[in-house]
Amino acid sequence: MARVICSGFEIEATLVGRIDSISGTGASRDTSIFRSGASSAKVALTSGVAGSFQLLKDNAGFALANGYSRFYILVTARPATTARQIFGSISASNDHLKLNASGTIGIYNNTTLVGTSSTALTDTTRWYRVEVNSNSGDAGGVLFIDGRQEVAGTGTGNTVQPFCGCRNDTVADTYTAYFDDVVLDSTALPGDGKVVLLTPTADNARGTGWVGGAGGTTNLFGAVDNTPPVGVADTGTDTSQIRNATSAANSNMDFTMTSYAAAGIGESDVVKAVRPMCITAAPVSTGAKQGTVGMVSNPAIANIALSATGVAGAFWNGTAAGTYPTGWKASDGTFTDSPSVTIATAPVQRVTQVTSSTRIADVCFVGTYVDYIPHDSLVPSMRRRNRIIR
Repeated sequence: MARVICSGFEIEATLVGRIDSISGTGASRDTSIFRSGASSAKVALTSGVAGSFQLLKDNAGFALANGYSRFYILVTARPATTARQIFGSISASNDHLKLNASGTIGIYNNTTLVGTSSTALTDTTRWYRVEVNSNSGDAGGVLFIDGRQEVAGTGTGNTVQPFCGCRNDTVADTYTAYFDDVVLDSTALPGDGKVVLLTPTADNARGTGWVGGAGGTTNLFGAVDNTPPVGVADTGTDTSQIRNATSAANSNMDFTMTSYAAAGIGESDVVKAVRPMCITAAPVSTGAKQGTVGMVSNPAIANIALSATGVAGAFWNGTAAGTYPTGWKASDGTFTDSPSVTIATAPVQRVTQVTSSTRIADVCFVGTYVDYIPHDSLVPSMRRRNRIIR
């Protein structure tokens, strides 16, 4: 398996193009109902209105040829009469799913119904695992619920800018559903799993020039662990963001993150992927300072340049920092599949100011998404292998 996207909708990164980005009306982050972590994506549609969460990366369009998708869905109110979208691609010509009034799921290729599930999502207290095979070279089935093949066939071969919720229809009907633990994989059906977010718990190493928004020099982690982020216009406060206005080149700010164990991952569970990310900004007049993001340890992930959105590699996105999300941009580190990690040890994440100048760099969030498979969900061969590794 090779993960390419994972989200537990923990951040509420309402920036255009982000993996947690909200589109339309009726979509919101919910902290009262969730499968894992501390929140889920809630889609409560009103008649004739679309609302969804996009599953994108680095503020850019994302397309995966021959991909496999997984999401968990809890339906508390089904459409009364007419089917509405619950998952699919921004491009209406690709595979997408619709929820029927009966609770069954139809999978469509553009407007053509490929097939309908026999399983109905009628239990309003149960999270169902839904998987979609969009691999054009694999005729082994296109729709699965809780690991059971529901519809046979072959996928279209594309998962273009996927979404959870309703993106392309304005049907005069309503539904309410929650989504969690979403994964896209490039090689196989993802199977059972959970996605959690690690946030900073302490300052690990403070490089030259890094201070709180109001100039503080200790407990900087308290400004970048908020979900959702609370960044404001530069300079902010010591709990809204951190900043660096010195000319120190390649100055690192390292944070000790929540340990895997503290996030609920057990020694016998298997970590499938780790995805570090951060959210940055700068004042308009000082916007070109370059930066990178990565992991120092557990696992070590080499820093890469910040997103190309607005100004490639820079803290700035082309608009002055304001109250989040105005002027802020999100950047992913390298998405690392099947890393070797020590469960009981806290990882360390790094943001680096690269440019030697007195331009200003602001950061309002640092976090690491982790996709893992609980031990009870592992097939026997994986359980044996995991015991040997640990």
